Amino acid sequence: MTGGLWSLGGRLQLLWDSPIIAGTALAMLAPWLNSVSRWEGGLGKKSLTVVSVVVELFLLWCLVLTQSRGPVFGWMLATAGGILYMMQSRIPLRQSILIRSVTTSAFVVLALSLTALRGRIVEGVLLQDQSVSNRLDIWSASLKMLWLSPWRGIGSGEAGWTYSQWFQPDTSQYLYTGVLNGFLEIGIEQGVVILWLLVFGIATVTLLPWFCRRFEFRSEIGVTRTMLGWCSWVSLMAYFTANLTSSLHKSPTLMALALIDLVAFVVVACLIRDRRAMLRAASGAALLSTVILFFLRSVSLYDSREITVTCDHGAVVLAKTKSSAGASAVAVLVDRSVLGALFGRELRQSLKDSKIYNSMIVFDPRHALPQNQIEADRRVIITGRCARFLSLFNPDHPHDFLLINPEGMPTRFPESWTVQVWLPGGNDLGRNAQWFAIARPPKVTVKIRGKGGQLLAGGLFE
Repeated sequence: MTGGLWSLGGRLQLLWDSPIIAGTALAMLAPWLNSVSRWEGGLGKKSLTVVSVVVELFLLWCLVLTQSRGPVFGWMLATAGGILYMMQSRIPLRQSILIRSVTTSAFVVLALSLTALRGRIVEGVLLQDQSVSNRLDIWSASLKMLWLSPWRGIGSGEAGWTYSQWFQPDTSQYLYTGVLNGFLEIGIEQGVVILWLLVFGIATVTLLPWFCRRFEFRSEIGVTRTMLGWCSWVSLMAYFTANLTSSLHKSPTLMALALIDLVAFVVVACLIRDRRAMLRAASGAALLSTVILFFLRSVSLYDSREITVTCDHGAVVLAKTKSSAGASAVAVLVDRSVLGALFGRELRQSLKDSKIYNSMIVFDPRHALPQNQIEADRRVIITGRCARFLSLFNPDHPHDFLLINPEGMPTRFPESWTVQVWLPGGNDLGRNAQWFAIARPPKVTVKIRGKGGQLLAGGLFE
């Protein structure tokens, strides 16, 4: 917890990092106050129930003040699922739990209608809220990102960065840290097998109470067991649902709460020992997970963009959907300090505008080095510190290089190479002079190309 009581936008965040995390934590904690209903009866126990109701309403009021639509809808959907289960339940506490759940749901609806959250919901429904429209763009791209490296994933922490570089619309210039969907993000970064296992586990937890009637024992131990399972189930459903609109799996606090819920639910399931119900729930979950994965794959096949993105041994391959006749490919070795944080946007735009090239293979040294993946006659663009990888290229093969602000002192190049060097003006006149000293047109040419961030002005291809 590193945030303040309120965010800069006037949303309650209760010392958490963001209002969304605060809202999700509140949505997960509120259902557990229903467990007090287990001890109803007697004046003292009724007073305890009243106190628990007041505390629950306070937590839900705070949830609404976070103005976080995902956690609020997550809590409402989870509570609706709990109500449906209790409606067909036979435990003695059925009526009191139903009344309490319906009352708290009505309270949340009333509260959101009286607060700023109502405006955010209306804007979201009408797609006037940029956070909603951005999410739709990100999720659409994420379906394609799932299959960039389907078995191994693209690596932890890379989903937001990959979207920002290769899939973000040209009208947006934001460097994302995630794809605002915890499940898609895990699938993109860890692979579709991990995603299938995750969805399978969640689906099993979701379906088990509906297959297992032993949650409804009328004995004292059975009622306690049922309430423990019900509270943990509703809390988990709130967490899972909120993860559909945010990358909440990165929060240690929420992960700890989810693990507590999961342990409680698993303990109840193990105590019940209804193997037939567990088998049916697992079978249904496996089928559902497979159907979801095939659906995601079929949707991802539709692509109307001008530039398609694929992966090849860690390198990113950009290709025009409408290739020009006789066009060829170009390779780029990127140094982020030279090309900038959103260099992928610049590279995509340069490829779109090019009449010479129809595809581009991009090497980021963090993930892939060129070595044998670059053909001898292909043009190679090398930026900044990536100039050290020139030693990987065979000096006897005819290469065509463009060096953009290369790091290090100039050196002589093999006679078989054609080299063009772009340097920023007013940066290091002494170093620039040394580069001009080794210029040997037309084989080696050097030019000043703008200042600083203007190196790419006008595109990469002249």
